[in-house]
Amino acid sequence: MNERKKQNVIPATLITSLEYINQLSKEAKLQLAQQALGGELLSNIEIQDDQVKKRCCEGFLYWLKWVQSDEKATKIWWEWITTTNKLGKDKDDYILELWNSVDSENGKNKFVREYLLTREFPWSYYKRHFFNWFLERFHVVNARKIFTNSKFVPYLHIPLSVLSIFLTVIFFIIEKGNINVCHWLVFCLIFILLFLTSGMLSGISPYYFFQSLIPRIGITTGVGYLYLFSAAGLVRPIYSSKFNNIEYTILGLVIIIAIMLYIIGLMCRRVHPNMKFVTALERSIHLITSALMFSAIGLFLCAPIFFSSSFLSTLNMTKSDCIPLRFGQLFILSTIALAIGVILQLVWEDKPVTEPL
Repeated sequence: MNERKKQNVIPATLITSLEYINQLSKEAKLQLAQQALGGELLSNIEIQDDQVKKRCCEGFLYWLKWVQSDEKATKIWWEWITTTNKLGKDKDDYILELWNSVDSENGKNKFVREYLLTREFPWSYYKRHFFNWFLERFHVVNARKIFTNSKFVPYLHIPLSVLSIFLTVIFFIIEKGNINVCHWLVFCLIFILLFLTSGMLSGISPYYFFQSLIPRIGITTGVGYLYLFSAAGLVRPIYSSKFNNIEYTILGLVIIIAIMLYIIGLMCRRVHPNMKFVTALERSIHLITSALMFSAIGLFLCAPIFFSSSFLSTLNMTKSDCIPLRFGQLFILSTIALAIGVILQLVWEDKPVTEPL
């Protein structure tokens, strides 16, 4: 049985180009995928001479390049794999596992790492490539896993978002619309400490940790708030509305769901093979979590303007007309700014919200 298994192994030295892989049958590619993941492509490489080792590693790299590409042949093969579930994992999880087999010092494909370290590019170049690759596929969790083996760090944006929203709520409960600049500055310092602490706990480079929080959507949400400053016709009805908190909360949740559906639609259009709805929903939840964090922080940062006498005068209102604002009014302001930001992202540039800055 073992002899038969060895005879079925595709030697890495035969993989001399992407075209060679294209010409393989889908079953042969499946076999190649399993062998690459199990380290069988590089079995006994330690006893080979340097030239054979180089050819083996280059053959493995051809497979790694082919299997993560969006070429037509790769898309067709991955559609077949996803439909039949013959590999037992989706494209993103397979690529992450294959990368870890190379990146780990005790990985099954560690010899590829040793080979790549002899080339001109630093190891950080390859990490950045896969980090960006996962972000382009809207997979912020796997993107962080490129830099950490922790089970907690890939999901660090969730408690960070919850704490940011909680701090914003506490701030408005304390101030009730009468913004005290000293209190506002203290909360600014708390937010800075929160993000610095989160970055240190992650153990990830500050640059990559920042990019994994999807700053592009934070910037566009900020633009959404700038638009609200000039949109008296939109803000005044919110300030003077008699809707109760429940009605505003329902309206805000409808806006958030609409944004999530837009992101899911964007994923289905950009990511191949096509994701299952549950997978797309899971990724959109991670993205919307970060988006709500930026929206809450934006509302806090803009509070001195939203409740200033000069801004209220443009609405033909005074503080006594609208302060204190109810939770529902603040919530709808933040969700509208977020929606405007997402729309602007769509209109201005054809890039996903997860695209690194």
